[in-house]
Amino acid sequence: MQMNRRTFLQSAAAAGSVAGLAGCICPCCSRAKTQVAVQLYSVRGLMNDKARFKKTLKDVKDLGYAGVEFAGYGGYSAAELKAMLDDFGLQRAGTHIGMDTLMPAKIQATIDFNLAYGNRYLMVPWMNSPRNCKDRTGFWKKLADDLSTAAETAKKSGCYVGYHNHQHEFRDKIDGVAPFQIVFDNASPLVCMQADVGHMVSAGEDPVAWFTKYGSRARTMHAKEVYGGNSGATGVLGQPGTAKGVDWASLYKATDAVKLDWYIVECESNPNTLEHIKASFEFLHKAGRC
Repeated sequence: MQMNRRTFLQSAAAAGSVAGLAGCICPCCSRAKTQVAVQLYSVRGLMNDKARFKKTLKDVKDLGYAGVEFAGYGGYSAAELKAMLDDFGLQRAGTHIGMDTLMPAKIQATIDFNLAYGNRYLMVPWMNSPRNCKDRTGFWKKLADDLSTAAETAKKSGCYVGYHNHQHEFRDKIDGVAPFQIVFDNASPLVCMQADVGHMVSAGEDPVAWFTKYGSRARTMHAKEVYGGNSGATGVLGQPGTAKGVDWASLYKATDAVKLDWYIVECESNPNTLEHIKASFEFLHKAGRC
């Protein structure tokens, strides 16, 4: 059974033990060369039971990926996840989790679970104001405040909190201002920008401009081609269909300038195959990115 992103996220457990990770998390600190991971939502159709979940982790490693970003944990405990990742030699590039798990009542359990399997990147993948919302600007400012509070708490454990965009944060402007800008203009500098560049371009935006504006707070980026519509685009890197695609050469320069930790490939159009993430990895490899 295929799952949408919200359902997939709800499969995450909230258990585990504390495991400290040292290190400064300020954006000015030096970083290693950007590595390439995959968002496992891309292949969720191959991971709908525990055995297939484990096999797909190994398949991802065999394709050449250095790490994975989770969007649910397949019913495994943090200790089991850690053991599998260690066995396969996969690093932890993050997780997508609901904003509710980062609110004060739940954030410590969330941090403890993630540190127990070795992950420090806690990214919120989706928020939007209700249709009947009378104060949309206030909605996005509150999100900025909530993310800031969570990021401050996470910092104490060496973790990062961030927000991942779709297209509505640019298309649904409020008095001419994109909600994406409202969030990051009002959020603490500790709140990470996880730019989904495919969605940015699909919404008519230039990812390089946003990296110029907020790139100092970026740790990870979703590497995706334009996606959706009638262009034949699937999100596979380097395959924009008939639409104008991502300017990868310019984007590489922008991400190199901010010393990004991870490119995270995400291809959402067919969750039942490895072929899309394989082609995307090969695209980045040909470009000398992995």
